[in-house]
Amino acid sequence: MSYNQEPHVKPLPGALYLSYTGLGIQHNQFKRLKQGLIAWQHTIDLHGYRVREAQAYLEDKLRSIHHSGERAVLIIHGKGHPSNGSMIKGFVQAYLKASPRVLAFCSAQPKDGGTGAVYCLLKN
Repeated sequence: MSYNQEPHVKPLPGALYLSYTGLGIQHNQFKRLKQGLIAWQHTIDLHGYRVREAQAYLEDKLRSIHHSGERAVLIIHGKGHPSNGSMIKGFVQAYLKASPRVLAFCSAQPKDGGTGAVYCLLKN
């Protein structure tokens, strides 16, 4: 899925750990992100959204956060139903990987939502 394309994603298992690093992130910085040591300034909760709605909401929120100069975001996507996984989780993974604003993301620590959420670090 390209950044501006219609979201066509497959559901991902709720327990699947997500991880992505773009160019320019230092190993120690990503390690701190994975450990939940980078405090996020914003939370984006996508519970209850359909993929198309989630796309519009996420685009708007990330654009606003990026323009404000803040970088760390917790995105709550949920784990979906055990029998068929989560469409929103699959969408979030594809969207964040394609976004030119995103430096890195990974599944959150259990205290912050575990595999039902991601820590996301935006580029400067």
